[in-house]
Amino acid sequence: DIGSTDFAVLALALYLPVLAAIALARAWRLTWAVRAGTIVVVFGGLAVLADRGSLPIDMPAAGVLLSPVAAGLAIAAGAALAAFDLDVRGGSFGWRQPLGLLASVAVVVGVIPGVYALGDGAWDAPSTPLSSVLEARLPAADEDGSYNTLIVGDARLLPVPGTEYRDGISWAVINDGPLDITDRWAPPSTSATAAIDEALDQIAASSTLRAGQLLAPLGVRFIVVPVFDGVNSTLDDPLPVPAGLVESLDNQLDLVTALALPTLELFENRAWIPTRSLLTGATAEASERAGAEALVSADLSQATPVFVDADQLTAANEAIDAGVLHLGVPFADAWTLSVDGTDISARRDFGLTTAFDVSTGGQATLEYDSATTRTLLVGLQVVLWLLALVLVVRVSVPLSSRSAASIDDETLIDLDDVEPAPLDPGLDITGQIARQEITTDVAPPPVSGEAPVDGDAPVDGDVPVEPGS
Repeated sequence: DIGSTDFAVLALALYLPVLAAIALARAWRLTWAVRAGTIVVVFGGLAVLADRGSLPIDMPAAGVLLSPVAAGLAIAAGAALAAFDLDVRGGSFGWRQPLGLLASVAVVVGVIPGVYALGDGAWDAPSTPLSSVLEARLPAADEDGSYNTLIVGDARLLPVPGTEYRDGISWAVINDGPLDITDRWAPPSTSATAAIDEALDQIAASSTLRAGQLLAPLGVRFIVVPVFDGVNSTLDDPLPVPAGLVESLDNQLDLVTALALPTLELFENRAWIPTRSLLTGATAEASERAGAEALVSADLSQATPVFVDADQLTAANEAIDAGVLHLGVPFADAWTLSVDGTDISARRDFGLTTAFDVSTGGQATLEYDSATTRTLLVGLQVVLWLLALVLVVRVSVPLSSRSAASIDDETLIDLDDVEPAPLDPGLDITGQIARQEITTDVAPPPVSGEAPVDGDAPVDGDVPVEPGS
């Protein structure tokens, strides 16, 4: 139940070869069958227990836990077919032949859902996923300034990894640019995490009607509540929206409904501050105070967007006036600002985010200086990967350089108590019939002039020697 797939129940047939391989196989086939069965049982059990919430620790998503199960099923299928070919076929008729045939048929039946799902290559993915709807409906950063979007709802509907707020409810923050691979990184816990949780607490408790101002320093311009994503929640099988969430947001005086679609509820924060802006007047003064009460009563209207296209990857240059340069990110002294060559120290504003007090306007340069330790750790990681590649290359031996030495078809795991029958050596790694060394205990012929021992017949060509001759 991890996705919409037609005929998914047929995939259960792939588990039959796991049992058949253990029952039918001998020698190395049995060894791999037991290994495959162990992988299937262990990781399949973890997936079931994690889905039921029966484990004391958080586990990866079901799709991650089921990947080793898929590998185990593939190995078991190979072991079952090899066992049928080498250990069952040609023997006396019994229960082993029907079971081997049934396992072979099960492999074919089990892959039908996967082959059918290939179809046009879409794998039942929605033609308009939630991420595409957001990109189409949310404006790009323009003269109004850069901003962030807060997504709140069922964790299964969030298009990016989120932070759990309450049971069944999570939130995530995305910027005004298109989603990319970096948005798949799990967000770290910062002071902004506590600020958003506090704002949601006050919204849920109806203790404020100005929640938009609480989120304004973080540049939150839009709040999205996802309803359908076309995968986990569809029109035919919808997930319930957290009770009271939309109504609580609708009650806020500084949040207005910007868009109502079947797929999502969109609210706009009229009190938002651009994530990179110049604060002046009463707003600059309010930035020196901290706390929810100060924010709710603050005048946040005097903010002008600057450095609209700036990011933490490259330095940005722009002429700015005197005021307070506000950055809608948790306080970090790695951000640096220089105006006409003069460095300005960073401080906290609103008790949460990063700001610079610019006393005199001029040509400003804003950039983010990564810590030296980060550069060293990244370099160390590269060195370790290169070392791993070198070790893999040095240890592996090309098949062409291997001699076609014979291999022994030794039974590593044998579940039978009876004396095993002579085994077919099967195929070696080159695809050829494995050859075993043939040894015979034949006594050497007696030396000419010596009588045969223990009544053995004389060897052809030897003439018995009479005693005394």
